[in-house]
Amino acid sequence: DGVHVDSSGDNGVYVYNAGTPTTQTGSIDKNGFQVNGAQGNGLYVGRADLDGVKVGTTGLEGVYVYNAGADGFSVFFAGDDGVSVGSAVGDGVNVYQAGDDGVYANTTSASNEYGIYTPDKIYAGAGYYPSKMGTFGRNTGSSALKPGDLVCISGGYEENVLGEGGIPVINIEKADSRNSAAIFGVVEYKVYVREEIEEIEEMEEGRTEVQKSFRHADGDAMQGDYLSIIVFGPADVKVNGEVKTGESVIAGDGYARKIKTTEINGITIAENTGVIGKALEDSRGSGMLKVFVNCK
Repeated sequence: DGVHVDSSGDNGVYVYNAGTPTTQTGSIDKNGFQVNGAQGNGLYVGRADLDGVKVGTTGLEGVYVYNAGADGFSVFFAGDDGVSVGSAVGDGVNVYQAGDDGVYANTTSASNEYGIYTPDKIYAGAGYYPSKMGTFGRNTGSSALKPGDLVCISGGYEENVLGEGGIPVINIEKADSRNSAAIFGVVEYKVYVREEIEEIEEMEEGRTEVQKSFRHADGDAMQGDYLSIIVFGPADVKVNGEVKTGESVIAGDGYARKIKTTEINGITIAENTGVIGKALEDSRGSGMLKVFVNCK
């Protein structure tokens, strides 16, 4: 151990000032590690082969930042979890004040999985601004599914694929003229179930549990495979025919196409079943078309 504290009547490690900080704040609690003020980082870990900071169990917050002039908590690179909290009676991570982002997380994954991963709901009191929204499905049809394919609901869903209380997985199949009324979304990519063994510390005895999550996979999604589906927001969609920017597109026989209109007694009637969304650009007759997906 670099520093070993067997027992302490007050703080385990106490730093009054490190350098010349602009201000300092003390604490009356008996803390394991206390820094009143630091000109640089309050806690800096240059390299850790396992977790940079790991909290096994806590009675209140796992990580609490009251006020930070720059990042409240910063992890430059982590081979596994940037921050891991095994158990917390209060908040796992609590940021009271932040001059910039409260929490900023970026991954090195080409599929951007995942800046923040949680099986629970996310609450945003001041607004929520996703670039796109998606969910997961299981291919129950006989046709292979590729990125850009349109899919429809085939009936039913799978529960607990990722464990008890996990994300329900919708049964889907490739869209065609037969089922376009049940249009659901656009295939983003195939996924597989990744299993990770996480160590859970309880008192002096450690135990492990398996954590499951969906992760990007290469190749087509065959019958029985899982896949990520974009249900709202911009997406690349397979198209057939000429479409102009801003025009609504509908599910054809496996492709997006322009909505057809019919004139009856001087009244123009447009198709309104299987609408995918609006084109964000002009099509080139075939290939991929950028569409703002909003199925109905």
